[in-house]
Amino acid sequence: MKRATIWQRHFSTKLILAFVLLITIPISLISSLFYQTAADVIAGNVRQSAKQTARQATESLETILTAGTDVAQQLLSDVRIQEAIARDLKGNLTTDDRIEINDLIKNTLDNVMFHNSFVQSIYIFKDEGTQWGSGLFSLSKVERHRVKEQEWYRQAKEGGNRAIWLPIGYDLYSGGGDRTVLVMPLVKGLTDLATLRNVGVLMVNLDGKLILDKFHDLSLGKTGRFFVVDEEGTVVIDPRLERVGASILDEQWGEDIVTGPETEREFEWSDGKRLHYFITRKIANGWTVVGTVPVDEVIGDINRIRNQTWLYGLLFSLIAIATAFYISRRVTQPLKRLMRQMKKVEMGDLGARVAVESRDEFGQLGHRFNEMIAQIEGLIRRIGEEERQKKEAELRALRYQINPHFLYNTLSSIRWLAKYGRGEEAFRALGILAQLMESVMGKNEPLASLRDEIDLLHKYMEIHRFRYDKPISLHVDCPEELMDLKVPRMLLQPLVENAVFHGIAPLEGDGEIRLSVRRTPRGVVIRVEDNGVGMTEEQISRLFTDSGKRGGLWGIGLRHVDEQIRLYWGESSGLSVESAPGWGTRVELTMAMSGTGTEG
Repeated sequence: MKRATIWQRHFSTKLILAFVLLITIPISLISSLFYQTAADVIAGNVRQSAKQTARQATESLETILTAGTDVAQQLLSDVRIQEAIARDLKGNLTTDDRIEINDLIKNTLDNVMFHNSFVQSIYIFKDEGTQWGSGLFSLSKVERHRVKEQEWYRQAKEGGNRAIWLPIGYDLYSGGGDRTVLVMPLVKGLTDLATLRNVGVLMVNLDGKLILDKFHDLSLGKTGRFFVVDEEGTVVIDPRLERVGASILDEQWGEDIVTGPETEREFEWSDGKRLHYFITRKIANGWTVVGTVPVDEVIGDINRIRNQTWLYGLLFSLIAIATAFYISRRVTQPLKRLMRQMKKVEMGDLGARVAVESRDEFGQLGHRFNEMIAQIEGLIRRIGEEERQKKEAELRALRYQINPHFLYNTLSSIRWLAKYGRGEEAFRALGILAQLMESVMGKNEPLASLRDEIDLLHKYMEIHRFRYDKPISLHVDCPEELMDLKVPRMLLQPLVENAVFHGIAPLEGDGEIRLSVRRTPRGVVIRVEDNGVGMTEEQISRLFTDSGKRGGLWGIGLRHVDEQIRLYWGESSGLSVESAPGWGTRVELTMAMSGTGTEG
């Protein structure tokens, strides 16, 4: 048979499991659905916000860049500046002329710078002649940094009227200090209108701090950031200045940003540890504004909510387990006590009772159990008493049938003694019969000890010795410890009587009867053997089926002995007969008893 698992055998386990499932399944489903829905909503909102922020950054930067481009164009088209530069290039200027030109250009540059909030400084560099600048312009720094040898200077001169934007950095030509002013330069070639050749470079420095402040104001998560790269993937604007000048082409995602044709684009990329979200938007000068933030920051709050939900779910599960355990103990403890008492009843202890500690259904169940066992116990006692009385009545009935049979056979024997003139022997036989009748008929108890039964047999054999006038011996072999064994009265007398009448009486010669009592694993076996004439198979087969009224072996005596044995010791007890003509007869009486030990 398949063995039941622990959850199939224990109600408490089922109850705890049910509580845990009722708590954990809804919490798991709700938290999962909530997490997925909230994550999608938050991620969508963050993406929309990122797009709006990127557009805002692009528009702000384009406004600033346009302002710079307009200033450059304004200065390059200013007739007075063009004429002043042309006069300076011709040379042969007097001191007054030089002062006039310098004042004109510087005042113009300062005036444009002060009237445009995005412009930090303006410089004019020429291949030959004078260099001009607004504010704290320093000619010594121009010489120190060798402006004419810079790559951007060469590109601006060769670029014609094309504007070239340089990465944000510190103003190298300001007299206020080497690393004090942040600027983002715009350089364009300076054209001599007389010769139409570029003779220098105009540099418009936009306010770098203002630009970075605008990028600082752009929020994208906690660690998300915005930066700007040029067409070649070089970082030109980044709040982290150490990143300015670095190339994003070293990153796996850099190539897509530089070469992508889309005006606006968003994608995700993983570095193996974290997933990052990117939003890009191109601006008019070819640069690209890039925003990036780790995805877990985007849905970080919802992750915390999910973790807290799982934590609360675990806490509720523990509470559910504790509650289920408490309830199961309240429910199962009375049932376990009841089961223990039922087990005792099953083992035969009808004195088992359940302690009733409550008035609820379990208390009522225990009370009903106690009442039921008490009724069963009373019923068994009544049935036992009735069975005992019935058994005694049946034994008495059998004995009352045997006693007349015994008396008839004995008086018949005495009658034969008197008939043949053996009065003295008949007198003695009557005396012995009186003693037998006194011991048998005068006692009402249905049981007697083997000792009393054997004494009765010895007296009974005296009568038969008178009758047949020949030696008939009775040999008894019974251990002393079995002498007090209780058996139904007149149990052995019919066996000896049949041995005498139907075995030894027809025998020519001395008769011998042996009675032995032995213990066996099944109980007690009493064996009666004679050396008489024996019986045929047909006679043996008719022993317990013959309905005739003849006495002795063929009468009621032997059948009644068998009935007594089965009535008193059960159906596994009974008689067995072995015999053969000329061999004698053996009658074996088996009494099935428990605890009788082994054969002695």
